[in-house]
Amino acid sequence: MEHRQGVATICALVALLAQWQAVSAAPEIAFVTEPACHNEVIVVTGEGLDPSRTKVKASYLGSADGAFDPGALDDPRQFVQHAGRMPSVPDAPPAQALDCPVLGGGERFLHVLMQCARKPWVFVPATTALWVGDERGWSRPYVVNRPQAHWLSPRTQAPGEVIRVFGRTFAWGHQLPPSQAFLRKVGGAELVPLRRAAQHREDGHTERWCLSAWLPKDVAPGEYEVFVHGRHGGPYGWSDALSLRVAPEPEWTGAVVNVRELGAKGDGLSDDTDALEQALQRAAGGGIVFLPAGAYAVSRKLEIPEQVLVRGVEMRQSVLCNLERPTRTPGLATDAARPIGTTALVHGMGRFTLQDLTIRFMPATGAALEIGKDLQYVEDVTLYRVRLETRQDYGLSLTHDYTAKPLSIYNCRRFRMIRCETYGPGGVGCGRKLEDSQFSQNVFSTDRRWRGSAFKFWGAEHCIFEDNVMRGDTRGFIMQTHFGVNYRNFIAGNLVERAVLGGNAGETYMVEGAGYLYESPVSRADAQSLATTRWPQVRGRPATAEDCLGRFVVVARGKGFGQWRRITRADPERRTLGVDRPWRVVPDASSTVVVMNGLIETVFVNNQEVDSGKGLYLYYAGAINNVIDRHLCDRSLGITLMTRDDRQEDDAAAHDTAPDFFNLIRNCRVHDGGGMVIGAGGRLPLRDDPHAPMASFGNRVIGNEVLRTKPFSGAQYGYTWRYGGGYSHLMAALSVIPMDLGKEPGTGLDGPPRMVGNVLQDNWVGDTRFGFGISQRAAHTLLYKNYQQWVPNRILDKGIATQEVEPVERGDLDYTPERGPIR
Repeated sequence: MEHRQGVATICALVALLAQWQAVSAAPEIAFVTEPACHNEVIVVTGEGLDPSRTKVKASYLGSADGAFDPGALDDPRQFVQHAGRMPSVPDAPPAQALDCPVLGGGERFLHVLMQCARKPWVFVPATTALWVGDERGWSRPYVVNRPQAHWLSPRTQAPGEVIRVFGRTFAWGHQLPPSQAFLRKVGGAELVPLRRAAQHREDGHTERWCLSAWLPKDVAPGEYEVFVHGRHGGPYGWSDALSLRVAPEPEWTGAVVNVRELGAKGDGLSDDTDALEQALQRAAGGGIVFLPAGAYAVSRKLEIPEQVLVRGVEMRQSVLCNLERPTRTPGLATDAARPIGTTALVHGMGRFTLQDLTIRFMPATGAALEIGKDLQYVEDVTLYRVRLETRQDYGLSLTHDYTAKPLSIYNCRRFRMIRCETYGPGGVGCGRKLEDSQFSQNVFSTDRRWRGSAFKFWGAEHCIFEDNVMRGDTRGFIMQTHFGVNYRNFIAGNLVERAVLGGNAGETYMVEGAGYLYESPVSRADAQSLATTRWPQVRGRPATAEDCLGRFVVVARGKGFGQWRRITRADPERRTLGVDRPWRVVPDASSTVVVMNGLIETVFVNNQEVDSGKGLYLYYAGAINNVIDRHLCDRSLGITLMTRDDRQEDDAAAHDTAPDFFNLIRNCRVHDGGGMVIGAGGRLPLRDDPHAPMASFGNRVIGNEVLRTKPFSGAQYGYTWRYGGGYSHLMAALSVIPMDLGKEPGTGLDGPPRMVGNVLQDNWVGDTRFGFGISQRAAHTLLYKNYQQWVPNRILDKGIATQEVEPVERGDLDYTPERGPIR
């Protein structure tokens, strides 16, 4: 007994000592939102932060006076010796450091006005060190705005070809021209500058997040590192290295097999299956199957072997199709059994290429082309100038009403689909996760038979989706997270038209579901791991290590708040998770973490939607540190960030919050439709819990334009929101509001704030009845220097500790013929 009492006393003393150390220690920074542009509000999380006494200092690292000057950009060649070897940053702010005003804050966070220049007209994110401090001392420095090289495409490239680097802060308007990429052989010393490829967009917005460069034609094969210097920050202005393999492009060395020479007729009436199968087997291992102009009908599924190129004359001249019996009523809708009797017309397991042909399956019992098998990765598939057509009006069978899209893909790495077309019930369906893949310059047209989307990812990592057109259907572009993370993807320059309200909503670009696994208090942690007090269940059994690997663990409350790491190892018996890099602030027993797949560090830029039932919708996505830049909404619902926050069950293990932290929505336009919404949905908690994860936190809405917001009367399944009394057709241009279902739909609005610390800055709202709407479920919302023109109800604020700084209101008297919008 005395022994146990002694142990308890020692534990209590240790806890008191830890509390004393926490109180007496200097403040610390856990995370800072980026890009951190001069004179823009940033969100800083950490320990010991108090908006009434914490000071924030900033010093630009590329000049002696600590301030960025756009007229004095760096020549990166002067700092090549620092690539991969960033010098140490001073432990305390130097005398010339700039003061960053603290505008407000709350539990473990501050709203700070970033300062990295002395000239008020500078607006760029320059490489800068930040410190927070008070009478106890200064924090360790935190460096922001270095070029962030996240990933490379492709990872293997031939000499003389283009590589693309994706990440953050590679350019920023005319004041910060595009960054410079360099190549260094692994183990070597020489850094070779790479010639920049043509700008991706003349407006430059895409170049903020993507940098393209040519490899030298004479570069030797081997393993290399790619670095990026931002032309600012001097020796501190280098990105981390990315790995690149240089290797010559493989050639097709096998025979060219002409299917006509093997007896194929190509008349659309004869059965050419045998000739096609024979040609594919002869070409397997590196050959080419050539399809002269014609329609080649098959009566059973074709299997494409590995290392085969199937090439036609031109997309619409060389056609693979299913063999149909002649009929006097072609095109008559029916779901009767078909001779093909297969779930796909053409199937392959990877390492093949299709070029310049059409695959037509009408009427269909499955996809025109199916790639891979469930839960089995395939690799290296290319479709170039291929058209995929299906017609499946009623379903797979008399008893199964589900339809298949023209292209079906399972787990795949290095899939490329360039300048292709689809037409049918939906466009492309990815049944599992894709990695290192590209979909560019395609047209996905649907026949509006319900499939839910023109294109669907089901988990994507390092994928490019750009310059595509999606028409019709009830949704446009979809990213699901149930079977894999959506991590560091690039969604750029796409157009969605006529995504209609129907059986499955009407969103144009939608990320749905967080792949939520569990939340738990932390029992202990060290620099690169933590243990949780709970352990999740998966399908009625304890989660295995495999169930956890690759997901993200987010510190959503307590010490270390605002950090996230990827899980690289797990020990179910010890309830321990190992992470990919050290914590900057190590969590402790005060911390609560959420483990999920999530939408992580993905960029949406220069996308557009027109005449659609809803809009861009991040719906329960677990969205962390994503960017939506220059998104254009014409006659659509606009942009919505909706956090999953369901916490009314009596059993705490059933609570489910998928945090949306640090997302940036900037330079977007919403015209003649909805607006922009930061929200939280589900059955929000009715009482405060100091250990509950934060839901929506630290998201920034900066420099956007919302014009002529209209009432919204559409809803899923075609109804208006009439039941329950908790819904309204009326919208504000910019809103921080719940979509709270409560215990019954439309109830349960009272309760603790769940949308905290969000920032709305420099937005222009025009010709709409309601400007800003802030719910009682919001706290510490910062409205900074927003501009409103012809807005009779400028702000409806029910939030807790809302701050509004320097609003601008204008009307008719502000017009003058001496100034206009064109420059």
